[in-house]
Amino acid sequence: MTPEDCRERRVRLGATAHELARHAGLVERTVVRFEAGLAQPRPVTLVALRKGFRRLSQAQAQDA
Repeated sequence: MTPEDCRERRVRLGATAHELARHAGLVERTVVRFEAGLAQPRPVTLVALRKGFRRLSQAQAQDA
């Protein structure tokens, strides 16, 4: 996942960096720095982001 992929997917879901971070179990700063290209995340962080997107999608589906 590239920073651009992350940002585009998050925006497409209509989520904030804070919401994605909460669903991923990360701090918002981690998401913001990754999306800005200021940090190279560890593999475990990328796994957490993928889980966060999945959980965010599930939460939105339940709200619909």
